[in-house]
Amino acid sequence: MKPRRIRYSADELAFVAERRTMPRRELHALFVATFDRPDVRVEHLKALCTRSGWLIGRRPWTREDEAQLRVIYADRSTADAARQLGRTVGSVYDRAQQLGLCKSAAYLASPAACRLRRGDHVGVAYRFPKGHVPANKGKRMPFHPNSARTRFKPGQRPPNTKWAGHERIDGDGYVLISVEERNPHTGFERRYVFKHRWLWEQLHGPVPNGYALKCLDGNKQNTDPSNWELVDRALLPRLNGRWRDYDRAPAEVKPTILAVAKLEQLVAVKGDRSIPRRRREHSCVSCSAVLTGRARKCEACKQTTMAYAGA
Repeated sequence: MKPRRIRYSADELAFVAERRTMPRRELHALFVATFDRPDVRVEHLKALCTRSGWLIGRRPWTREDEAQLRVIYADRSTADAARQLGRTVGSVYDRAQQLGLCKSAAYLASPAACRLRRGDHVGVAYRFPKGHVPANKGKRMPFHPNSARTRFKPGQRPPNTKWAGHERIDGDGYVLISVEERNPHTGFERRYVFKHRWLWEQLHGPVPNGYALKCLDGNKQNTDPSNWELVDRALLPRLNGRWRDYDRAPAEVKPTILAVAKLEQLVAVKGDRSIPRRRREHSCVSCSAVLTGRARKCEACKQTTMAYAGA
């Protein structure tokens, strides 16, 4: 639904224009109290001032403003100085810091500075003395059936307790399961582990160092042990390369990608360079001719481009 348009009378516009340098919240409070307009919110006045070009935050500091700030800043509160200058409190603080102005010692010692007076112990009469005995020490809470009905019972667990077997999905899409194993980091009696790895280890034993489990169908939430294969970690970059992307490849291509990656890894480990790596074929960006290697254009298109550039 389209919002209702806020209309202002000529007197209201003149009122806002005359006080456009005031902070918007103070201007809004004064405007509502003067014209009895509860339908006007702070956002409405901000939008009106923006449309009219009355931007309080963009008014530059003049030498007269800085001279007036030097006179009133030391012995008056920053809020009073901001009201007199027609600026925000933050703007006055920033300018005073740039000019190196500070509050006077007389102002800091006055109640207007809202500082605790040091040396006279103004709050000592309201403190608990050392060794104070609480009034309810040794007393039991009076029994009441309504209170007793809603109290936690000994050994009670909250209803949102995640017991063993609870599952959740992490940010990478893997399934985590809570198992009855002590958490080595917190000492808690249960901890979350990867479900696919936990199920695989139940059948085949622990995963050796330097190896990882690779999802065969690309669905990380399919935790069946037959869907995960133990592979060397050095094989993972070959499966996740720029031209392969095993997880996003079609299902009928995945076995081929995995077999080629294993063969390349075997060659790299054995040090046998007699089997050349297949160079990827792609098309020229201009004429769609078949290319190999890293070139983006064929030689004919390169010559044509250079001829146009020379002309």
